[in-house]
Amino acid sequence: MLRLLLLLVIPLLIQACAYQQQTQPTHDMTSYRDSLADAIRSADTVRIIEQSHPLDTESKADSGKPRRIHRQVDLSPTATASLESSIRSLDPRAEDIRTRCAFIDHHAIQFRKKGTTTSTLLICFKCAAVRWDGSDRLPPKHLLSALHGSLVSQGFQPERDWAKLAEAP
Repeated sequence: MLRLLLLLVIPLLIQACAYQQQTQPTHDMTSYRDSLADAIRSADTVRIIEQSHPLDTESKADSGKPRRIHRQVDLSPTATASLESSIRSLDPRAEDIRTRCAFIDHHAIQFRKKGTTTSTLLICFKCAAVRWDGSDRLPPKHLLSALHGSLVSQGFQPERDWAKLAEAP
């Protein structure tokens, strides 16, 4: 009886799983991509920042301290145009990737107008994730690759000894 039940139930489960995989929606992130490119183009200044994070040290006393800026660079008009171009050329499809990684944003890109930050894109290379306060949508699939190229071209490094930097005087 159990064998007969399994013979009937297993094919139904397989078919249900196959159906679920076929109906997974494809996320179109055209609006995210275009909004980010527009933020780059309309900014007076695009600033890349390398910063500390409260989790860089084990001391709980450090958790309330402001972040230490290790380095910041305002992009030249040529570098800004290059970043905008690389964002506009991204495939607008997105993957809904979940990670159990703690989001530790050691890099940020600020979009500024008249000396005021209009939005900030936070980057965690460890998680391969970004958070942008300019959109609540999923980012395009290869956004991190495009950002990586721009940061490296400006002399930034995705990985460093963050704990050592945090303890430096």
